[in-house]
Amino acid sequence: MRNISVLLSSLFIKSFDFTFIDTLCSFVISLLILYSLWPILKNSSKNLLHFLPEKIERKKKKIEYDILKINQKISIQEFELWILNEEKIIIELKIILEKEEENKENAINFIRETRKKINEIFKSNEIKEYFIQIY
Repeated sequence: MRNISVLLSSLFIKSFDFTFIDTLCSFVISLLILYSLWPILKNSSKNLLHFLPEKIERKKKKIEYDILKINQKISIQEFELWILNEEKIIIELKIILEKEEENKENAINFIRETRKKINEIFKSNEIKEYFIQIY
């Protein structure tokens, strides 16, 4: 493309003495380069800014809703979601269980059941990488 513009601009300059055509051709080439690079720049900036596509954002809200639906005593302290690529989503979840069990064994069983239900929610949403902290 550049070679063609150099040939055209040199022909116009030599034939018609249009010296501004060289600047014009350079400008058009720069616009074409920017146009071809725009999708790459857009995608890389989204990745750098941890942008979540709408589909993943809806999935995150659905997972959060399903987790809160498990029990009235659950509150989410932190819920982070990262996308490594199109297929790999990583979640970090910190939840607080507000239920105070009198018996230590009952409390441990309650935590295990809650973790099991959260694991099922992640598996049903095709989340394979996750880190859960329960307080």
